[in-house]
Amino acid sequence: CHGLQNFGEAPESLRPGWTEEPLLSQEKFRDLLLPLREKPAVIIALVDLFDFSGSILPELDAIAGDNPVIIAANKADLLPSKMGQTRAESWVRRELEYLGVRSI
Repeated sequence: CHGLQNFGEAPESLRPGWTEEPLLSQEKFRDLLLPLREKPAVIIALVDLFDFSGSILPELDAIAGDNPVIIAANKADLLPSKMGQTRAESWVRRELEYLGVRSI
C-alpha cells in the first residue's frame, strides 16, 4: 500500500494475472465452497453494505445446503446513525429476497 500510495507502484506479486500464481476465478471459488453443503457447518457470509450485490454469492443456497447461514454485514458503522440497525437489517433481507437467496 505504501509503495502504491507514495510511488504509484505495486509489486508484481500483488498484480492479478502478472505472476505465475493461479487466479481464483469465480467458478473455482464456487467449486471450492460447494462441498460445504455435504458437511455439517454454520455458513457465515460476509457482505459489504456498500457493494451488496457484488459481495453476496447468488449460489449461497446451493453452497449452504441444509446448513444454517449467518449474514454478517460489513461497514454498518458507515451508515447514517438515523438509519438504525432494524432498518439496515430490513434492507439486507429485502436485497437477499430480491436476489433469490433464501437460506437465511
